Amino acid sequence: MFIFSIIGRTLLFRVRYFLSDTEHLWYKTHTAVLSGIWLYSIAVALIILSPSQLLYRIHAVLILSFMLQMAVTDALTGLLPGTFTRRFLIAGILSQITTDIWWLRATEIVSAAIVLFCLHKLVNRHRLNIGTGDLWLIAGITAWSGLYNAIWSVLLGAGGFVLWHSTWCIKGHKEGPLGPWLCLGHVLLLLDNLYQPLWVI
Repeated sequence: MFIFSIIGRTLLFRVRYFLSDTEHLWYKTHTAVLSGIWLYSIAVALIILSPSQLLYRIHAVLILSFMLQMAVTDALTGLLPGTFTRRFLIAGILSQITTDIWWLRATEIVSAAIVLFCLHKLVNRHRLNIGTGDLWLIAGITAWSGLYNAIWSVLLGAGGFVLWHSTWCIKGHKEGPLGPWLCLGHVLLLLDNLYQPLWVI
């Protein structure tokens, strides 16, 4: 697991590079940085130990590597820049070209893009309520994992975001980024898909 934490710290060089062009400062001991690295290393260890096929595990580790960078950037700055989210989307599209269901995934991506564009125009008419980076992130999740998994990831992430915001009276402020919660929701769904536990309700 120590090796995965070193890999996680190395992956954050793009975040440091992005922050050098903004007014935000990079603190390697910031809570978001440290928790992101350790959550990444734990999730990668769980992914590698899963009984799934090797290709699925590699796919999940690649997704996780992109999400570490986006989640830490959003947690530190409140921004999800297009350089991160668009690369995530393009890599997701390229990863689906070699599959047998590329035409189905292409249809899902186009459908999600239309819905997200309409949502952006409706919700953000007078002021920015949902960040554009969050919408690009959802489109990228759709490209990597499909529309069904993207919907569940958004539900899990939004649920965690709402629960976190319900503690605003303890923290003393109401605002906060949605991106890390969307990433966490998708990581939980990835682990669920890899292990396929039996849920009894």
